[in-house]
Amino acid sequence: MNETRITLGLLSVLFIAALVGCAEEYYSEKEEENRTFVYTMTEKPTAYQEADRLGIWFPASDFEALGLYLYPDQSIEIDVKNIKGNTQPSLLVGTYSRYKYDDIPTVYDLTVGSNTITDPLGGLLYLRFVTEDIPSAEVEVSFNGGSPIPSYVLGKSTHEEWLETLEKMTYEDVQFISNRTMVIVSKATALKYKHQDQDSMLRTLDKVYDIEDYISGIDASSDLHKPNVHKILITELTEKDLDFSLAAEAHRILVPTKALKNIMEPAHAASAAWGLWHEMGHHHQALNWDWDEVDEVTVNIYSLACLYAFNGTITWLKGNQIWDVLAEYFNSPIEERNFNKDKTIRGKGRLAMFRQLWMAFGDEFYIKVHQLAREDNAKPDPRVKPRYESTGDEQMAHFMLLSSEASGFNLATFFREWGFILPQRDYDALEALNLPDPEIDLISLRE
Repeated sequence: MNETRITLGLLSVLFIAALVGCAEEYYSEKEEENRTFVYTMTEKPTAYQEADRLGIWFPASDFEALGLYLYPDQSIEIDVKNIKGNTQPSLLVGTYSRYKYDDIPTVYDLTVGSNTITDPLGGLLYLRFVTEDIPSAEVEVSFNGGSPIPSYVLGKSTHEEWLETLEKMTYEDVQFISNRTMVIVSKATALKYKHQDQDSMLRTLDKVYDIEDYISGIDASSDLHKPNVHKILITELTEKDLDFSLAAEAHRILVPTKALKNIMEPAHAASAAWGLWHEMGHHHQALNWDWDEVDEVTVNIYSLACLYAFNGTITWLKGNQIWDVLAEYFNSPIEERNFNKDKTIRGKGRLAMFRQLWMAFGDEFYIKVHQLAREDNAKPDPRVKPRYESTGDEQMAHFMLLSSEASGFNLATFFREWGFILPQRDYDALEALNLPDPEIDLISLRE
């Protein structure tokens, strides 16, 4: 029995899995099942704790891909040893939204000592080692059984090794691991895109995440504003007859097979992958200034950040006829304007309002809005509770307040002209900040 010992966390784990796939000697499936892999893991906060800290909707992926596949009804032996503390991880069998939208892994709580796991459905294996307390534990987990899959790890694997691995190994799925993402796709997809630059693909996915962190003010300037400690899972969804291109859910972004160009082709992902940017945006969307009518609008702040940072090729607001529609909207009597209900401005028109603030005050505006929102959210008695505990009016009023604080100007007139219909007390709160009026006419700004 061969033993591979790993001590440096997920990237090292997957590097070893990649080495298995890329070794000059090919191991049969039976021989692969008899290999033992030893992982050392440290505890992390839960995905929901990280989401609460960052004030965002969707929790990220608080589990680590192991590069092992467990066939249905196949047994795997798992030995757990505590190095520090007395908590143990859980094993996840299966991948979120891999074959059907509602797919979720089966979770097995592991105990100290020997564990034998057999799952009727099988699937890729993941470890979740999280706590709601201060993370401090460390464990060593040994696996005897399971079948290694092709694993491409940014900074560890090479294109040449990848091509060789795809030819040699027995597998159904493959995984790609970057600094910020875990990507799971089928064998057919891996072969279809095998001549793409895998490093470029993974760096592009990381850049999307980093750009959206940037505009969100996630800059490590304090513990509150540090990046999410978890990666995000991006998984191919092979369910047929889907009426959407990409989607976001808790713990993952799911990409139907027909839309895989968005993630597998780096040139496209860095120029026109609005769907990828948008769904990644849902994993950055704020909880306390995102009322119902702008749920699919504020998310595009992050999409636009990617479009501008990549100097993308698609037209969204720039040059769009929506600016002409807005001229008509602002020519109507102010008492007839309703930002949330007007049927002429719709989604892009509402996004134009968020863009005007950006044009007026630069990137620093949204960086500051996000940071102020997180700082308020972290208080024992925040000014507004998260969306699921507050009304749309409260969320709108909070955004007006955050915007005025972030810009340093009283933006009451701007929001009135846009048709923010709110109680007078909310506008009085802006006046109480004692800020000057803007030095430019924000309503007249056009892209």
